Amino acid sequence: MSIHDVKALRAIRRRAADEAAQGVVQADAQRADADHALATFRIDMGDEAQRAQGLGLSRALALWYRAAAKRLHDLEASAVERADRAITARESLRFAAIEAERIDTVSEQLEAKRRLEIARQVQSDMDEVALRRRSHRSPYRGG
Repeated sequence: MSIHDVKALRAIRRRAADEAAQGVVQADAQRADADHALATFRIDMGDEAQRAQGLGLSRALALWYRAAAKRLHDLEASAVERADRAITARESLRFAAIEAERIDTVSEQLEAKRRLEIARQVQSDMDEVALRRRSHRSPYRGG
């Protein structure tokens, strides 16, 4: 794998990590919205129950309570689903970050290897030039 391939892969993984982070933010916002809706609905349900009792509307309250309980159940299910999405988004972000770190390490290793090869080639070229100079000087010519 060439350094260019690793750099391209690194850019792809960084984009994936950025997208995963954005997914976490969106999932957290959706979860907060669901939690808020759930809390608001519970308060409204309690207020309605108290008003109905104060007015002696127990039959009306029974019908309303079933509908409210179903709505509460739906809201709780939605909150759980959104919490699961937030957890999944966090896991995706964690995996993307780990993969990006791994690719960074490979990239650094390849870059170090490339620098070492360049240094070796430069040293080899310098040695070759020194040998040519030495061979051009003849011990018989006094130099």
